[in-house]
Amino acid sequence: MKLMLTTCLLILATCVAGPAAERPVAERPVAERPAAERPVAERPVAAEIVDVPAERRDWGLPIGNVRVRFADGHAERWTLQGRCMELRQSASGRVGWSRYTRRNSHGEPVNNVLRVMVTNSHWQDFQAALPFIRDWDFAEGDEAVVVVSGSRHGAGVMQCFSLKTGKLIGTAKEGTSKEVQPEWARKFMEGREKKAEAEQEQ
Repeated sequence: MKLMLTTCLLILATCVAGPAAERPVAERPVAERPAAERPVAERPVAAEIVDVPAERRDWGLPIGNVRVRFADGHAERWTLQGRCMELRQSASGRVGWSRYTRRNSHGEPVNNVLRVMVTNSHWQDFQAALPFIRDWDFAEGDEAVVVVSGSRHGAGVMQCFSLKTGKLIGTAKEGTSKEVQPEWARKFMEGREKKAEAEQEQ
């Protein structure tokens, strides 16, 4: 009698609670708090794009899925769709990448969306002004991102987005003199120049 009563109670509890929630498979987020606030063992220390040849095709840069390694040694794959490009990792452990949403008539991947993991359970997507994200990086102490996008030819557009609010902070035209650019754009361009100089010295 007790066994039957226990079984009935378990069935009733299952019906009330419903099925266990499942995380989406296509883009599986991993962190619960901003990277800088997580215990050291939970922070990403390295990130890479695992190349998917069927997606990269003849494109010169890797296109594939994002794999992240943590301070405690374990690694996780954060994506499965194989459309990730232009991976960046910040000093505080934040990770982001551009995603291509379609291919144009030339077969080129149109990577017009930037995705940043802002917590372990939430990502933030930023829509670029023009079809191709040419460059991007973290800015303002990892509280913002700067995205440079353009068409197939010509000067691009620089956008600065807040990671806290997701809103656009400002816009500037690529290629204009640093003296007339907003501070965030000047810092980004100076960082880009230093990076290019360092690469030339290697």
